[in-house]
Amino acid sequence: METLLYSIEELIAFKVNFLHDIEKCKNKKESSLNWLEHKLPIKSFLKNNENFQIISFGGTNFITAEALYLDSKVKILSLKEGKVPLFDNKDHFLNFIINLINSEVKYISFAFAYPLLPSYTKDLLDGILIKSTKGNKFEGLIGKKIGEEIEKKIRNTFSKEIKVTVANDTVCACLAGINTYPKGSLISLVVGTGTNMAFFNNGSIINLESGNFDKLNRTESGNYIDLNSLDPGHHIFEKEVSGAYLYKHYNYLISKLNLNYTEFKDSQEMNQALKDSKNVSFDLATMLIERSASLVASQLAGLYEFKNKKTLNIITEGSMFWEGYRYKEFIEKYLFIFKIPKTTINFIKIDKSSLIGAEWLLFKI
Repeated sequence: METLLYSIEELIAFKVNFLHDIEKCKNKKESSLNWLEHKLPIKSFLKNNENFQIISFGGTNFITAEALYLDSKVKILSLKEGKVPLFDNKDHFLNFIINLINSEVKYISFAFAYPLLPSYTKDLLDGILIKSTKGNKFEGLIGKKIGEEIEKKIRNTFSKEIKVTVANDTVCACLAGINTYPKGSLISLVVGTGTNMAFFNNGSIINLESGNFDKLNRTESGNYIDLNSLDPGHHIFEKEVSGAYLYKHYNYLISKLNLNYTEFKDSQEMNQALKDSKNVSFDLATMLIERSASLVASQLAGLYEFKNKKTLNIITEGSMFWEGYRYKEFIEKYLFIFKIPKTTINFIKIDKSSLIGAEWLLFKI
């Protein structure tokens, strides 16, 4: 089978393009990336011995926790996990959210895995939904403040005032490491249903919306997937690498190459098939996973240069990264090709990092 992998020369060009796009968006020039700056809280909102709620929404799963702030520490009292559906519109989203809310709390902190423009109301961070991704439509919600819309729904449902603070999940994942690692070294990386990166910069956290990067040679299957998506022309990089789309590349290619293989219903099923190296799909699926990892490595290499080649502590989330067949191994292979010393890139797994980091949206740092 002919290779589907990018050449090293192409990957180096993508790295350079990514670096240039970071510098452009930082300087407010036209770029496929965003420079979404999140200032850290300047005060704490909770009183001692006060309960609050934390919710984390990924592209596929949600976690909600009831928590207690006691003697300058947060104690998780209970956890609930489940699947996130695709949301057609604002009402669909708000009706789903309202069923998760504990109406007895005064504050809710929400990590939300979608592009958000930071906005502040009385020092409390909110996020304006910039666009839909990951197969969602979110009709009626785009351009709205997510926290404010949830607060309205709470008032109409419970006749109560509950304040909601919201940030992108990569911002929250960055916050999960502030007690353990130097702030300037912290990066968050998501490679799951979608993909994105954020990082500390001069005391703030920058969300790049790296899944929207488009300065790369798009694949034939990627072009097909983009044209048949809900948001053609957007999140080009994400459609080449993430779990929401990777199996679609496979299904497209077996049809184009006239391979008598069974289609996969999702990327998890594709990854499961790779447990058997004798499976007919093994070579093709492995190549697609390696190609995805090589692209993520090219972005990391560009960010490494932007951060002046300093040690990066990368809090990493996402089933593709941690459970994808040899995914982390492939990324490390390409970082080595980019001549990045292994000791300067540390991939860190913090269980439920977005949930843990979201609590910091309510505290002075």
